[in-house]
This record gives sequence, C-alpha cells and structure tokens, in this order.
Amino acid sequence: MKTIFLDRNTIGFDIDVSIFKDFGEFEEHNSCSREESKEYIKDADIVIFNKTVMDKDMLENATNVKLLCVTATGYDNIDIGYCLSRKDTNFSDIWSFVAISTKEYPNTL
Repeated sequence: MKTIFLDRNTIGFDIDVSIFKDFGEFEEHNSCSREESKEYIKDADIVIFNKTVMDKDMLENATNVKLLCVTATGYDNIDIGYCLSRKDTNFSDIWSFVAISTKEYPNTL
C-alpha cells in the first residue's frame, strides 16, 4: 500500500507522521504544484492532504486511490460527485476528531 501526504507543511512539523511507514510505502511532500501533485498520487492508494483540490482532473489518472484524507474539516476541495462515481474512492476529514476534542475541552477547564 502506498500513502502520499501532500501539503505536509500545512499541519506543522511537530506532528509525527512516521507511523504511516508501518503500513507500507510512505512519501511526504510540502507545498507543490498541481502537476507535481498529480505525478505524486498517480500510483497511490491513500492520499492525505489539506489544501490541494481533488477534482476529476487531479484524480482521473490516479486509478489506485481508494481513500482521500483531508487534514482539515470539510470537503470543499474534494469533487465528491466524481469520487462517488468511481465507486471505489472514499473520503474522510477530521470532523469526528474535532467534535470529540471540542466536546471534551470544557471538561479540562
């Protein structure tokens, strides 16, 4: 399994992402051009990203992609219609994590 992390610099380098290496091939890329991103994800199974727009143009040649993981809340940079039409591409954001963290925050005060 190959995991590509685009926009790595947008989440901060204090966050250790080395655990992904335990699950197969793993590459990290900081801010890169759209064309570079297309090249990086073309044979990826999982793509983790923050700001990169994942639309038909970006994904049509990335035929192995099964999971898109956004390191933010919301899906405004994912072409959900195209992903659903592929029938084998799922997507996730961090909404559940944020909901739990936000709910528990008052308890720490």
